[in-house]
Amino acid sequence: MLDTEKMKQALEARRQDLSAKAEEIEGKLRTPGDPDFTEQATAAEGDEVLEGLENSALLEIAKINTALARIENGSFVQCTICDAQTTGNDSARGTVHFLREELAAFVGAVEAADGRAHAYSVSALEEDNVEAVVSDTIRRYGQIDVLINAVGGSTIINNNAAEIEHLSLDEWRKLLDFNLTGTFLFCHHVVPSMKQQRSGKIINLSSISGRGLSASSSSAYAAAKGGIVALTRKLSLELGEFNITVNAIAPNMTLSERIAPRWEKRSDEEKAKLLASVPLGRFPTATEQANVVCFLASDHASYVTGQTIDMNGGQR
Repeated sequence: MLDTEKMKQALEARRQDLSAKAEEIEGKLRTPGDPDFTEQATAAEGDEVLEGLENSALLEIAKINTALARIENGSFVQCTICDAQTTGNDSARGTVHFLREELAAFVGAVEAADGRAHAYSVSALEEDNVEAVVSDTIRRYGQIDVLINAVGGSTIINNNAAEIEHLSLDEWRKLLDFNLTGTFLFCHHVVPSMKQQRSGKIINLSSISGRGLSASSSSAYAAAKGGIVALTRKLSLELGEFNITVNAIAPNMTLSERIAPRWEKRSDEEKAKLLASVPLGRFPTATEQANVVCFLASDHASYVTGQTIDMNGGQR
């Protein structure tokens, strides 16, 4: 059984330690530099290390603030996989550890290809987290050229196909928040940097549900994904003068590593029924969806903005 009061005290103590550490680092960074050029160069390298430590501390403080807020509202839970504490709804229990392993593998693959990568495991629905991630990314890499908003989904509620009369107000709000708020927050915090550099590409993930083409999804999910389509169009009008393009894709069911095994377990009859409305006669792979995202993020799409590309094999 999770002792939330004990956890709260531990988190508050950790936050106090981190705040003191951040203040100490900030004080060192404000210390006047040495007039000698060589010493200045050495000091600059030291400052970069200190800034990295400070940002790490601030990012952890943001996570702690999120955890404390969830303790207050009762959504701080115990992971059923490894008995560790995490935050979120019941359907998310245990997945945080899987995601961290996936992120670590991704970073390793990028670095193995002589690239640079850094991964964060945070809630995209908490503004402190988003602000800290954006700030730390700009500090590490100088600017943000491409923002891909892929936070969302329909399984955050128990019955993701609930008809309107069976959908509670809480479930409606959860789906709208989960699918729209993360996209809004990242756009809100990334756009000022893109405006300053007068360039950038934003790609949002909608769904065939947002086009009204999914009979199996709830009205709340359809409304949220329709909101992504409208937000994409509106932002393209706001940001065009800054050479920032904003586009989206609206995929149907994608045979990703997570979904493909479930698809294979379906009967031939079920598969045929689902594919009957898809002219190409199959569902896409994650790579096929990613190829379109890469196109929108590339210079080949420099004159494409405000568009939502239907990645659905012609499904109607």
